[in-house]
Amino acid sequence: MSVPSTTARFKAVKQAAKGTALTTGFICGMLTRSSLFPRFDLAEKGAEHGCGGLDRATVHRSPSMRSSYMAVGSARGALYPDLIGVLLCGAGFTPVTTGAGTDKTHTFKLSLRSAVSWLTVLETIGDETLRGTDMRVEQLTVEAKPEGITFDAALKGLKIDYDAGSETNTAETNVELLPSLGTCTVAFDPAGTPATMVSGSTDYLTGASFQIANPMDDERSLWEFRRGDLPQRGVDITGRVEGVALNYDNYERIINGADAATDPSASTAICSVAMTWQSASYITGVVPYSLTLSVPRAEVSIDDFVAEGDSIVRWNFNWRMIDNTTDPVVITLVNAKTSY
Repeated sequence: MSVPSTTARFKAVKQAAKGTALTTGFICGMLTRSSLFPRFDLAEKGAEHGCGGLDRATVHRSPSMRSSYMAVGSARGALYPDLIGVLLCGAGFTPVTTGAGTDKTHTFKLSLRSAVSWLTVLETIGDETLRGTDMRVEQLTVEAKPEGITFDAALKGLKIDYDAGSETNTAETNVELLPSLGTCTVAFDPAGTPATMVSGSTDYLTGASFQIANPMDDERSLWEFRRGDLPQRGVDITGRVEGVALNYDNYERIINGADAATDPSASTAICSVAMTWQSASYITGVVPYSLTLSVPRAEVSIDDFVAEGDSIVRWNFNWRMIDNTTDPVVITLVNAKTSY
C-alpha cells in the first residue's frame, strides 16, 4: 500500500534519564521531512575461496554479518516555536525556564558533557510507529531567507524498536516565526568599544543562518550489538549573514583590523552576533513567540565581493563562535511551554 508523506508523524521529548523511553510529553512537529530507521554496520569479509562447487571465480561466497547498528533520524520544516526547544536539548543545551504568566522564556546554554540530554523520538509512517530511544542531535541548522525560516536536524541514537502504543503528545503551536520580524546586530570588537557593523533596523539583509555541529563518537565495541554511548566530541557553532550593503568601514574592521588601518591584518576580526526572529501574533498581551541567538565573541571572515553586470554590490560574511567567555552562546526561546 502506498503511503503519502503528508500522513507521517514525528514526535520528540527529552528523556529524564538514559535508557528510559518516555511515554508522555511528546511534541508533534509540523514538518516537511522526517525519518527514523536503523543503520547497520556490515562486517565485510572480502573475497573468499573455499572447497566444493564449480570452478567459478566469484568473490562473495557467504552472507555478510551485521556487526552493529544505530538509530538515525531527521527532521526538517518551517520554524515553529515548540519542537525546536526539544531539539536544542538534544543538541547539547540545558534550558532554564522563567515567567509567571502564560508566556515562558527558556534560556538555553551549553550543557556540561556529562549533562547532555537524551531524547525519545517517534516516527509514524503508514501503520507502524518506530521509536528511537537515547537519541541526540548531531547537527541543527536554522536558516532565514525572505521566503521563510527553516530548520534542519540530523539525529543519532542507541536503540530503535516499536512504540508502546500509549504515548501522549501535544501538537506544535501553529504560529510561524517570520523572517520579516526581529533584528540582527553584529558589532566589531565587543571587548573594546563596540562599533555596530550590521543593524537589522537599518540594514537590508538577504539571508542569515546558524548551525550547531554536535559531532558524537559512535565507537563500536565487542560483545555489544548496539553502541553503549554517544559522547560529544566538540560542539562548533557557526553562522552566516548575507546581502550586507558594501561599507568600507566594515571592510577595514574585518580585513585590516581597525577603522584607520590601511593594510590587511594578521589578526582575525572579533565580533558579537545577535539575531532574533519573532511571530506576528502574540502569546499574551504584546509578547510574541521568538527565538534569539546571542554569541558574545565570534571570529568573522568576509567573502570576496565583485562588481558584475548591473547588480548591486553586496558582501557576505561567516562567523564562528569562540569559547572564551562564561557563556559563549545563549539561545532564548519564548513560547507557552511550561518547561523542557
